[in-house]
Amino acid sequence: MAGFLPCGGEVSALSPSKYKVDFGFTKKNKSYKVFVEANAQEIGPLTHKEYTAFLLIWLFKYVLCMVSAQVTSEVQPLAEALAKGNQLALGPMVLAYLYRGLYNMVSLNPMKCNTTGPIWLFQLWLQVYFPEVWPAHDLFAPNSLIGVNVLSLPLSGLKVEDSLEFYTTVKAAPQMNFRFL
Repeated sequence: MAGFLPCGGEVSALSPSKYKVDFGFTKKNKSYKVFVEANAQEIGPLTHKEYTAFLLIWLFKYVLCMVSAQVTSEVQPLAEALAKGNQLALGPMVLAYLYRGLYNMVSLNPMKCNTTGPIWLFQLWLQVYFPEVWPAHDLFAPNSLIGVNVLSLPLSGLKVEDSLEFYTTVKAAPQMNFRFL
């Protein structure tokens, strides 16, 4: 739905953590802004370190949506492997982060939506499969990812709290009648 590979190289927290790129993490340089300033150069070709730094921020801020708003070495081996061009199975890893975030929302901190994880993927799934929360434009281009089509539309206005409330009160899955362009 979102285009993350289900197959490929294994992404595991148990993988050896040998960092090839030294970012010199300290308490002061973990915020996104400071991390970018410390690891980007204004001129010259893109370096491996810069590309790895970009992937770290992309993973933390946009894919995994870490609530701390800081870059740490947690997924650095993953960012380094992606920077090398390795085809990795990001799908299972992103789902694991999603499940952890949803678990935290309903079990550890019931209905408190300030959690970590790609909750945007849960919201996207709801918008794709439940007509009650479909975006105003439900026409999708054939042979493309439905999630990408939904993401390209104007925001639905569905907040995280609304998404969770809808999901916990829905009676049954609907019959799907997708309309394609």
